[in-house]
Amino acid sequence: MFGPIPQVVWVHPDDAAGRSIEDKDVVAVFNELALVTVHAKVTDRVLPGSLWAPRPLTGLNGIPLNALVPGVSQDIGGGPIFNSVKVKIKPAAGFAANRES
Repeated sequence: MFGPIPQVVWVHPDDAAGRSIEDKDVVAVFNELALVTVHAKVTDRVLPGSLWAPRPLTGLNGIPLNALVPGVSQDIGGGPIFNSVKVKIKPAAGFAANRES
């Protein structure tokens, strides 16, 4: 209806610099549940330590962003915990060889 959902995650400049991430780099956003690859948008429109991405996106690797969300409900309201999912982010290049860090 409004066009394709961008395959992007917003990253604060301080967080990006500390992880050697530059604007438009392909990055891996991951936790113990899944790994989603997207393009980085380095911007101060998010707070340090936080990431933002369009919720219904499917990553460059075909994995939906929702795969990062555990199947439990939040305490308030009982809905999914989209806004408090803990993830890590790093450049996708060479990621498979060093996933544990």
